[in-house]
Order: sequence, then C-alpha cells, then structure tokens
Amino acid sequence: MAERIGRIRDSAPANDLVIRTTLQEWTTDGAVKTETRMPVYDGLMAVMGLRTPIRAVNIGQRKGSDVTSGHYVCYRRPALADLARDCNNDLALMQERRELWTLYDDSLNVVD
Repeated sequence: MAERIGRIRDSAPANDLVIRTTLQEWTTDGAVKTETRMPVYDGLMAVMGLRTPIRAVNIGQRKGSDVTSGHYVCYRRPALADLARDCNNDLALMQERRELWTLYDDSLNVVD
C-alpha cells in the first residue's frame, strides 16, 4: 500500500540514487536479528570520488522480527529534475515539494 503526499511521479533512472544496505547482526546462537541502523543524511552529498553531488531519492529498508520473516518498505521522494518540470521551475514550490516523501509498505492496513 502506498501513502502518497503531493504529486509524485516516476523519475528518470539517471536522476536517482538507490542506497542498499545490508547491516545484519545476530546473537551468539544465531537465532535473533538485532536492530541495526545506518544514517542517510539529507541534502546533497558527494559519493565516493564522484565530482557531481547526488541527492538521496529512494531508501529501501527490511523489517522483520527474525532472520526468516519480514518484508521490505521503500521511502521515495521526487528527483530534482522531476520537481523542476512539475513545478515549472518555481523555486518556492520546488523547495516545499522536495521535502515530501512517499512510503510504500504492504504491511499497512488501510481502512476505506
């Protein structure tokens, strides 16, 4: 189920940065996965020797109570090129909409 805020459309793949993390920890008996986190800083960031700043657009996260169960959720916001096009280069509107994220989570129960 997707929770949408604002007008968010798919962007060209060249405009997106997908960060995939695999931080996993188990107890000494290997039965329980502990909670792990990785900070993703908002705003423009330089990436591993690239000279072009890249902005995080998609973040995927795995949720589950143990190593054999769970599902993935995704957070997404519009790429800058999409914002410029959709907002007709209106900087004030672009600034407002660039903070809007969409959450895709199939575990949410939505009441009509």
